Amino acid sequence: MRADGLRRQLQDLHNKAAQESRKDSDASSKAARAREQASRSSSSGLASMKLREADRYEKQALDARKKRADIDRRIADATGRLHTEESRIAREQTDSFRRLEEEILQRSVAERASVVTSMQEPTYGTGADIAEYDFFVSHAGLDKASVARPLAEALRAREKHVWLDEWHMKVGDSIRSKIDEGLRKSRYGIVVLSKDFLEGRHWTEQELNGLFVREEQSGEPRILLIWHNVTKEEVARYSPILADKVALKSADYTIEEMATILVERLIS
Repeated sequence: MRADGLRRQLQDLHNKAAQESRKDSDASSKAARAREQASRSSSSGLASMKLREADRYEKQALDARKKRADIDRRIADATGRLHTEESRIAREQTDSFRRLEEEILQRSVAERASVVTSMQEPTYGTGADIAEYDFFVSHAGLDKASVARPLAEALRAREKHVWLDEWHMKVGDSIRSKIDEGLRKSRYGIVVLSKDFLEGRHWTEQELNGLFVREEQSGEPRILLIWHNVTKEEVARYSPILADKVALKSADYTIEEMATILVERLIS
């Protein structure tokens, strides 16, 4: 029986158990009254009748208790089967999620690279894809004022070259082309993971995919994570790979402290 059917069965059994408990209580009360009346009666005939009445009520109470005990056993059995069914459903959901994650992780580099056209490993020196920027800051728009812009300014104050969308894009630019250019020409990608980022907004997902491609092509870590008001469980639901990476947490560091740590990573 499926979980919904078992839940309905349990509800029905609980209702029946309550009904038998009321019968037991009612019959026991009537039996007690009948015995009290028998003890007070001055008529032997009336006393005898009341005692027989009490016996009848006590039998009804006993029958109700037996039925309640049987229903309790059936409730225990149904509860066990419901727990088993719910565990099976939970396992299936977990397996389904894992399969989905595996499918995402197994997507070919070519599919994920669709966002990054003609991407080559940047090097300092001459050529079409000179690494002009130390950091590319990927973030959700709602996190710009609180994290992305202050962090980019702190890095720039430390004489680092930073690609931030509002600094390098103007009206009429192709968003995709500009992001591709920024990704190609940056040594590292700083990803500000927040609840808004994890909701999967289009351009943040494209940027993250591009950074994954950079890592695969270079064979070196390229993604530097900042967790902003998110938990490990929330990140893991979005991407187990990201959840496994070491990250800075905005709850633990100030903007200035994070900038210092990121610069140290750059020169290490």
